[in-house]
Amino acid sequence: MPDVATGESESPSHELTRKEPTTSTTKVRKADDTTAPDVDRGAEELRMNRIARRAHQIYEARGGQHGKALEDWLQAEREIDAESPGEGPTER
Repeated sequence: MPDVATGESESPSHELTRKEPTTSTTKVRKADDTTAPDVDRGAEELRMNRIARRAHQIYEARGGQHGKALEDWLQAEREIDAESPGEGPTER
């Protein structure tokens, strides 16, 4: 029954429970959030473009047969990285 003075209900089933906020103070890194300088980003972009071009050449050399994109990419990556020692995949 409601309290006449306050208008509040005496029944616990009508009380609202207060939950603590679930915010975290830990910063979550996004996949594209890197600490590398812009120079490294440019070098990585150049590397990826070279790999993509080489992977397409490999695809065409195979007669354009579909279903081997990953193998083409990995082969191209190995070839490009072998051409430029020290400029291999960047660690994140």
